[in-house]
Amino acid sequence: MKKWLFASVSIAVIVLAIFMFSDKTKANDTANLNIGTMGAYEINSDLFTLHKINKKNMGSYDALLITKDYINDSSQNELRTELNKSKLPLLFVDFEDESALAFLTTELPLKDIEMVGKGEIQMVYTLPNGEHATFALFDQDESSLQKLDKAINLVQKVSSLEEWEEKSVLEFSQDE
Repeated sequence: MKKWLFASVSIAVIVLAIFMFSDKTKANDTANLNIGTMGAYEINSDLFTLHKINKKNMGSYDALLITKDYINDSSQNELRTELNKSKLPLLFVDFEDESALAFLTTELPLKDIEMVGKGEIQMVYTLPNGEHATFALFDQDESSLQKLDKAINLVQKVSSLEEWEEKSVLEFSQDE
């Protein structure tokens, strides 16, 4: 009787350990990111939870998502000033032919910043030393959105553009 009880408990512990430490379980246990959105946009992924916000409540999110339409309907200079104060990664969407970085770092209106092939979603993050780390996606398949999730988490852990470039190359070259 004791042997059966010991064997049952041992098997239960092994099964539980396999479940807890399997890669599949780890991938599903990651917390989704809370993204504050300025403008109407949908991301079809369990990695992100979107929250509609405005310039006055850009507070405690993992990143801010700003649509091209929102920028065009806003006072661009005021919005640029507010976004440059943000300590969060900024995700610019529907920007296929405009540069989010140029919008943030120049006085030019969005309509004058045409640069073909910049990416459907462009991330810009101001590092502690004032440099700008960037990342871009050209589509929204699950693999691309997983890379965006990793980029949002990684960029907030680096302190310089050189460190971002080294770590992001290592991170994203492993995905290919």
